[in-house]
Amino acid sequence: RDAVLEAQEILKRDPDNLPARRLLARIYVRTLGDLSAAAGQRETVGRAAEQYREILRIDPGDTEAALSLARLYRLQNEHDKAAETFRGVLKREPENEAGVEQLTQLLLDQGKSPEAVALLEGIVKRSPTGGLLDLLGDAYTQMRHPVQAEQAYRRAVELEPGEVSHRRGLGQALLAQEKYA
Repeated sequence: RDAVLEAQEILKRDPDNLPARRLLARIYVRTLGDLSAAAGQRETVGRAAEQYREILRIDPGDTEAALSLARLYRLQNEHDKAAETFRGVLKREPENEAGVEQLTQLLLDQGKSPEAVALLEGIVKRSPTGGLLDLLGDAYTQMRHPVQAEQAYRRAVELEPGEVSHRRGLGQALLAQEKYA
């Protein structure tokens, strides 16, 4: 509470104080997990989003602030704003794995599997990771394309053999094709 009040006081005197805005945004985001304040969660999400919007107004290239803002938009069910923000990050940093993952999850949640596949296919050709290939497998599974899902999960397993989620996806893709052996 004291830190919030102090940061707010600093912002009254200097609205463009970036460190104070970042501190205030982090405090708001951290209080989101406080179950004792569950009633005010929606208001806290709004305050945090407001701070991240201000951070981006002052420093439009702040990738971490943009990713955080997009996540908050998702929490507020403002999926179009979240997608727009993720796309802005990827326009500046096409290889930003966190941005690709978050945008893909959003697209999959909205049932936009073909768009997710197009996004992922482009990036896994340049810089494949187990996590991105796993998401690609998920997208193909959602589209009911088990052969392509199997290929994506196999590549994910090759890159990260110990990751259980890749093996689970591969197993499900094989079952869908009745490849029991």
